[in-house]
Order: sequence, then structure tokens, then C-alpha cells
Amino acid sequence: MNTGGFIYQAGRVLLTLALVTCFLPAHPQSQNYIDLVRMEYLISPVNDFQNGSGTTNLESWVLDITAPVPLGEKTVLLTGLLFEQKNLRLFPEEPEIAVRTVNVKLGLNRTFSPDWSASLLLLPKASSDLKAIKGDDIQCGAAALATYSKSPSLRFKFGAFYNADLFGPLFSPLFGLYLQQRKWELNILLPRLVDVNYGLSQKIKVGLRFDGAIRSYNLNGTVRGVSQYLYESNNDLGTYVNGTFGRINIRAMVGHSVGRLYRTYENGDRMDLAISVIKIGDDRKQLNTDFQDGVFFKLSMLYRLDLP
Repeated sequence: MNTGGFIYQAGRVLLTLALVTCFLPAHPQSQNYIDLVRMEYLISPVNDFQNGSGTTNLESWVLDITAPVPLGEKTVLLTGLLFEQKNLRLFPEEPEIAVRTVNVKLGLNRTFSPDWSASLLLLPKASSDLKAIKGDDIQCGAAALATYSKSPSLRFKFGAFYNADLFGPLFSPLFGLYLQQRKWELNILLPRLVDVNYGLSQKIKVGLRFDGAIRSYNLNGTVRGVSQYLYESNNDLGTYVNGTFGRINIRAMVGHSVGRLYRTYENGDRMDLAISVIKIGDDRKQLNTDFQDGVFFKLSMLYRLDLP
């Protein structure tokens, strides 16, 4: 398999996992904080279509609110809401479209001992252009993640994720590691996230980060006379600077996408099963033209609450 094909398959599982890690307690536990509000803006300008007939910008906006509710000393109810919008062109000669995700976050976190905790999550969402709300706009997923704390600076994570996507059912194991050594910090949740950073001071960090993403969106109505859905596989690699100002964190990131795909397929054109990077029964026919990887710029603001 060539490098591009491997990246394409690996990227399939990545974006949906972002919905898990944005509010799993295992992530804030590792760093002793929780992000109650996250706002992001990303722009990737002037990306050429592969047939050379035009360009498209890619823009996205994210608002992510998390509201944990303690139910006792060892149990926390996880609630929240995530909204994301992306604007792009799918065909060189067609106008720009907007696709959106509205994700309700609902789950439980339970602490079993000083070393072990676990989260169980339900992940219902609407994912489409939201011009109408019907059955194909709604997707249901679930996730489980356990955290083992060997020490305050070393933690391991194990779990699994499932989602009923428009391209077919998706299942993926999850493996994570958090390690802190002096001013260095490493945070991994495969196959979704790799982040390594270095603290220049108490308020400033610089880092290198990989974010992977996968989603599918229903396109209401027809595109060129065909009812279609959009498959997104977006993998971003970049460097960033993070500044802490009280409870507010500002992160500016610049980088380049790797193996980025925004492909449309006819509704009902599905694979049998995706198990992480393994695709079973995938003979789908792509309907649009790919556009190339490109530079991106991302600005994030987080309202962060330290944990005891």
C-alpha cells in the first residue's frame, strides 16, 4: 500500500474520535484541568482541485461547552454540547456549501480507586447541512475509556469507540498515554491525537501537534440530481504557541494537512464495516473531485478550570 493510501485509511477513524476526547474526563485528569468552553477558528486558503480547474477555501468554527455534574464523591455526570460548521466547495464549478455537526454529550465517569477510573458515553448527533432534519441526519455512537494512573505524571488509557456513520458502521480501539518530565509534556490518544509540548515559562508553551478527524454529513436534497453524503477525513500536523492568562488559554497554530479527503458518495453506497484502519466490503464510487492538501491557520480559546 502506498503512503497516501495508508494515510487515507488511517484518517477514517480520526475525526469522530474528536467528539470523544473533547470531554472525556481521562484527558483533563491527566493534566489536572477541564476545559469548560472551547472556541476555535480554522482557515485553509486557496486549495487547488486535483483536476486543476479551480480552488476552494476550507473554514471551520467550533463551539464546545462541557458541564460536568458531580453525583457523589466518585461519580460525575458528563453533559455538554458541541457545534461545528465547515464551509467549502465540493465541486470546482459549484458554489460553496456549509455542513454542520450538533453533538449532545451525555455520559458517566466513575472513580474506582486512586489508580483506576472509567467513562461511559452516549454520542448522539445531527450531522448534515441542516437544511432539514430527517433520519439520515442523525447518527448514534458510544464510547468507553478506562484510565490507569501509575503516578501523577504517568497515565495509560484503554477503550473502544463505535459510531453508525453514513459510510457504514465504524469501530475502533483506543490507546492513550500521558507523560510529564520536567518542562516536557506528552499526550497521546491513538489514533486521534499526538501532542508534545515544552514549557518556556509558567504561562507560555510551544508544541507540535497532530489532530486527526473523521465525519460523515448528509447532504439534503440532491447534488447534480443524486442524493449524496459527504465523507470527511482531515489530518492536521502543525506547531503552536499556547499562552495562559488566568483561566483563559489562547493557542495559535500553523501547519499543513496530510492526506486530507472530502469525498461525496451516493446515499446508501456503504462499506460493510470499518474496524479502525481495516475496511471490509468497501467498493464505494466517489462522485466529486479531491482538492489538495494545504496550509492551515488555527486560533483556539479555552476557558479552563483547574481540578483539585
